[in-house]
Amino acid sequence: LLEVIHDLYQYKKSKYSQVPVEPLLNGKEIMDILGIPEGPTVGKIKKELETAQMEGIVKTKEDAVKFIKSLIDKNQA
Repeated sequence: LLEVIHDLYQYKKSKYSQVPVEPLLNGKEIMDILGIPEGPTVGKIKKELETAQMEGIVKTKEDAVKFIKSLIDKNQA
């Protein structure tokens, strides 16, 4: 059963990695919304946002703003 789950996960991961995702927010928008400077943190947030988009967790720009704010709140807790 674990092998089947692993195979399904790998299939889904490979399928979605081939589909280009149009980012809902760019780096500049992320910096402006969160009030953070340019740097590796912006890249990490952007990557997590793109992953959330691919997984269907984030679908709109408003969802994206809430999502990145929740990442910051989680890291500050």
